[in-house]
Amino acid sequence: MRLEEIKIWKFNLLDMFIVFAIVVALLMFFNNKQSIGAAPAASGDTEVKDSKFTYVVEIKDVAETTGQMIESGDKLYDKASGTEMGTIINVDIKQATGGLQLNNGQIVTKEIPERIDVYLTVEAEGRTSNGEFIANNLIRVLVGSFKALKTKYVMFSGTIIDAK
Repeated sequence: MRLEEIKIWKFNLLDMFIVFAIVVALLMFFNNKQSIGAAPAASGDTEVKDSKFTYVVEIKDVAETTGQMIESGDKLYDKASGTEMGTIINVDIKQATGGLQLNNGQIVTKEIPERIDVYLTVEAEGRTSNGEFIANNLIRVLVGSFKALKTKYVMFSGTIIDAK
């Protein structure tokens, strides 16, 4: 039996191989066009450059033991991809607070027992362009974004509140 004679839905295997090769080539072409590290367009963008930058991650209302497990010098990773996002250079811990509604309807702010807010200052190597920060040339660091993160010993979610 010859290759041209094996028919599947009016296509033979050779036709299917050619279509598959074209689809793969197109996907590779478009993937390279949208690459994070691609050079900026000629529309007046500033040059993409390698640099170091810092950003702050806010972790709200976690157990005190979680805060104790995070130390300066730890590497910070994106939980989903496992990609390194920088090194923690400062850990600031504050007592967690929350709103409490009284019987008369008034809302007051009170400390939450045994819960803390942790602020991590992270230094990362990557690329910067027009105020956009890309840690390790792979992960976008966007102010206001909520990310699942981890260190060697603990996993948590936090919000990026500042980047410089």
